[in-house]
Amino acid sequence: MPTTEIKNLKALGAIVRHVRTSTRVSQADLADELNISRRYLWEIERGSQNLFITRLFRTLRKLNIRVHISYDNPDELSE
Repeated sequence: MPTTEIKNLKALGAIVRHVRTSTRVSQADLADELNISRRYLWEIERGSQNLFITRLFRTLRKLNIRVHISYDNPDELSE
């Protein structure tokens, strides 16, 4: 199970995109399941500035809190 430190929005978005595409889930399907727009999911995956997430990361940095994400490696699941 890979673990990586998330330092910014782009890193978070890259992992979301990697896991989604590796599990062969379309943006449209995931957005529907999450009840968000496909455009909003696209912006998350791009690491676009989002007021809530930007403030969250600013707060975490100020408090010296590190965020690590662990996830199943979809590439290993298909083997």
